[in-house]
Amino acid sequence: NMRDDKTDDQRFFIAYVQGYRAKYKEQTLRGLAAGSPIPPAMYTVAAVRNLDAWQSSFDVMPGQTLYLAPDARVKIW
Repeated sequence: NMRDDKTDDQRFFIAYVQGYRAKYKEQTLRGLAAGSPIPPAMYTVAAVRNLDAWQSSFDVMPGQTLYLAPDARVKIW
């Protein structure tokens, strides 16, 4: 199913990262880094690099900024 030239998987990942959009003032970011067990949004979103489905959904290739080699991807399950 294609809408707006995006696959269902692409739309899922786009919706996921949009949920983490944020702007931080430097003081706020420092406070989060020092006192919160949850990383700031910009680092949480980058975790999708570990998902094979994300890599294949966007055809991320070696040499591109968000590419992560399969053997370097964190696998939890």
